Amino acid sequence: MLCLVARFKDDVLRYPIPSKDSLIGSSEENHLLLPFPGVSRTHARVRPVDGGILFTDLGSKNKLMVNAERHDEYLLIEGMALQLGRAILTIEEASTSDVELALSVHRTGGANDRISAETGENFPAENALPSPALALQLIREIESAPRTARRKLNEILHRARTLIESESLMILDAGTSVSAETFRILVSDGEVPADTVLDELELITAEKRFDKQVVRSGGGFTLVVTPAGKKTKTGFIAAVFNGKPASIEPWKKDLLLYLARRAFGETAKLPEPLLDPGEETLVLPEQMVVGESQSMHRLLAQIRATVRSTMDVLLEGETGTGKELLARMIHASGPSSKGRFVAINCAAIPSELLEAELFGVHARVATGVDPRTGLFVEADGGSILLDEVGELPDRLQAKLLRVLQEREVLPLGAATPRKITVRVIAASNRDLLALVESGNFRRDVYYRLRGLQFHIPPLRERREDIPALVLDFVTRHAERYNKTIHGVSRKALRLLMEHDWPGNVRELQSEVERAVLVCPDGGSLQVDHFGPVRWSVEHRTAAVILPATESSEPPPQVTRQSSLDIQTRVDSIERELILEALKTSRGNKTIAAKLLGITRNGLAMKMARLKIGWIQ
Repeated sequence: MLCLVARFKDDVLRYPIPSKDSLIGSSEENHLLLPFPGVSRTHARVRPVDGGILFTDLGSKNKLMVNAERHDEYLLIEGMALQLGRAILTIEEASTSDVELALSVHRTGGANDRISAETGENFPAENALPSPALALQLIREIESAPRTARRKLNEILHRARTLIESESLMILDAGTSVSAETFRILVSDGEVPADTVLDELELITAEKRFDKQVVRSGGGFTLVVTPAGKKTKTGFIAAVFNGKPASIEPWKKDLLLYLARRAFGETAKLPEPLLDPGEETLVLPEQMVVGESQSMHRLLAQIRATVRSTMDVLLEGETGTGKELLARMIHASGPSSKGRFVAINCAAIPSELLEAELFGVHARVATGVDPRTGLFVEADGGSILLDEVGELPDRLQAKLLRVLQEREVLPLGAATPRKITVRVIAASNRDLLALVESGNFRRDVYYRLRGLQFHIPPLRERREDIPALVLDFVTRHAERYNKTIHGVSRKALRLLMEHDWPGNVRELQSEVERAVLVCPDGGSLQVDHFGPVRWSVEHRTAAVILPATESSEPPPQVTRQSSLDIQTRVDSIERELILEALKTSRGNKTIAAKLLGITRNGLAMKMARLKIGWIQ
């Protein structure tokens, strides 16, 4: 596909050809952001025309430069170059997977209709496919800001409508008295409903038929939700959908019920079926991301079933899998949540100092030695995480056994032990049972530590979680470094999904942070920004290629039309799927895009590239 490419030194930004008049400049208020030296805040207006893009200068200092000459207006076509400030603009052919985004980063602030440099979609873009996890994220944000301003309410309604994938979403006031026979729209988002829908809502209001009513209208339906248990219904939420009522998932209805409860003053209780088992009663740390993998959801379900107990916990998993985050979740969700959470890495402290850190030092034990409380006592009433517990020397394992067995601590130099109430959470990236069998870890300590034992799967066994993790890391680090990152290209995400991640989530976070740093401001993360990952994947792939066998026959002639050509095969499959989706949707591109799992703009670009016409 053709795109507008801007270059400054080693930085490259790619924009889809705009479909309408747009502004380009260094300010975020522009549709096309060009954050390079010499570019004015609003430098020019761009207009798509047959054969190219027409640039019109808007009074910038440096004008439009072509071959060292200044222009007020210039038609940029393929094969020519235009200079804005110190940026060089060209129109070039680009791979669709380089330009289309697999993940779009939601931005707050800036122009509401600013065009993404990679997809052409308007911002703010959606973060990911709708899911119960994103619904939970929205609910947590609402709970953290109970007194929501109307501006924030509009944003919440927009995000909720995007999550439930409705055409419109409205909060309606049905009147403060039982006799009220009409309604008024308090706030709405999306397309204006048809008159037939509004007539049905007015009839519902007059007859007081509120509770989860489904009203069919044309080719769609309207779902009406009101807080359960209220004697006098004063308001309700209405969501207008295309399709059939059976197509809406239960968690979407529960999200609407939650919003109705919040909007009309009921206790903000989470609906039971909203989340998968294991999520709804667990208190997740702020930095913890729950993806889509079955293995992680099974793990959370197991933890949920046992978290209210007081048994000690053993977490095993490779380095970087997030054992400390899970330990914090267990603490915050368990009976010791009101106490402190104390963590120590047993491998990071010399053994001669570790005893004092853990068990404390009694006063006046020796001249010049200050008394110390010890981490077990500091965690009294709460939880303590013993990270890398397999590195404990045998002498300290014996003292730890006393803590696990009797819940008492004997500080260095003390004559009598001190009773404590603490939940011990141990973590190890080594197989403790194998250490026991080899005689390197005490068997009695191991069996007391593993009151509840959980194995955290490595990232290569839950690749479905990578998109959610990448999106969270990109958003977090872009904000940290004050950079505008639009998202991650399809090709880059495919690269990340192919890597084995021996360092697991920690390695993924480091690579994303590095990519954010090297990515130009206003761009999106491309394969080239993940150099070490690309080298690792290519090196592994090259290592498994079988050597060519010797043959006396000459190699076959390979042409572009070869049946083994990958791009030809991919284009053929894409064409078949798009035609089938357009046929199913009777030519409706919005519905066809949803069937294909891509954006409407993405579908339009694919149709143009594959030369697919309209389906009547």
